[in-house]
Amino acid sequence: MNISTKTSVNIIFLLPFLLLCINPHPVKAELAADQIALTTGELIIPHRFHPKAGKVNLVFHMHCAPSAAGRALLRSNVNAVMIGVHLGSFSSPYQNYFSNPDRFHELLDQSMKILKKRYPESQLKWGHICVTAFSGGYGGAREFMNCKEIYDQIDSLILLDCPHTSYTEDRKVYPPQMEGFLRLAKDAIAGKKSFIMTHSEIVPGDYASTTECADYLISQCNGKREPWTGTNEMGMIRASKFEAGQFKILGYKGDTGPEHMKHLHGMFLYLNQIKFE
Repeated sequence: MNISTKTSVNIIFLLPFLLLCINPHPVKAELAADQIALTTGELIIPHRFHPKAGKVNLVFHMHCAPSAAGRALLRSNVNAVMIGVHLGSFSSPYQNYFSNPDRFHELLDQSMKILKKRYPESQLKWGHICVTAFSGGYGGAREFMNCKEIYDQIDSLILLDCPHTSYTEDRKVYPPQMEGFLRLAKDAIAGKKSFIMTHSEIVPGDYASTTECADYLISQCNGKREPWTGTNEMGMIRASKFEAGQFKILGYKGDTGPEHMKHLHGMFLYLNQIKFE
């Protein structure tokens, strides 16, 4: 999960999630992809990937073993490579690391050099850039939203059972920590970006839940949730949804660690909803 700024940590509540994030996916067959170490994280190049018209689509994922995120990419229909970064169990390592925007650009530059050596016949450049963050990875995504240069470069964002914020004195979502996400939501409604957010029913207690953060965005966009029923391929039970333009909030039932992890492993469902071309 995460630790938000100015909040205390309920270790008893968080421990099951920390253990899940250390080994976020059962051992499976080797990835049908090449995994290349970067300064931080890995570049994952699926064997089926091919540049199209000299463009390389990128999924930049934060939080979880890169191989787990890589499996979700492979399960999707997206022709893209992935940069996977795992810095720890809470949001603060991602917030601190990516507070320096040069680190984002360094990872992109390293990856592009590798790709240009692999595909020397193409004049490669980045195509659609989709940032994905699971649980505490939102700390990095929030930094990206607050950096104009990075924000302008990103085409879409997928938040998987996140974000959180500190509480105000009257136990409300802390607006300053949602400013970047709210700007993105409004741009997505206008069709300028794409933004998908999923949330469970987990109630941390010491800081705002993903449900509360979702409700905040919906209210600020003058929206309203709709009932949403059924079960998806991951066995996630649908509860509610909000959709306006290219902004979606998808709410699911469940308040356990295993239900939380389904948001990560179901990432392929949401990648398939992004227009990469």
